[in-house]
Amino acid sequence: MFSQFPIGKKVLVTGIGKNKGTKYLNNIGIVICRDPYYHDYNIQFEDTSEDWLNVNCLKNYEGG
Repeated sequence: MFSQFPIGKKVLVTGIGKNKGTKYLNNIGIVICRDPYYHDYNIQFEDTSEDWLNVNCLKNYEGG
């Protein structure tokens, strides 16, 4: 199945995470993997924390 955000892609995260309900506003993260059943993405942030997010919370990161 087609993945909109491939593994290793930098993304901009705005939304609520599924692990602890953390709210993200324009945080930068890297895609670790995608759940094949729920279609959520596991994102690793700059502080090495990880969270699962819905595809609607992600946008392509076009910065440096």
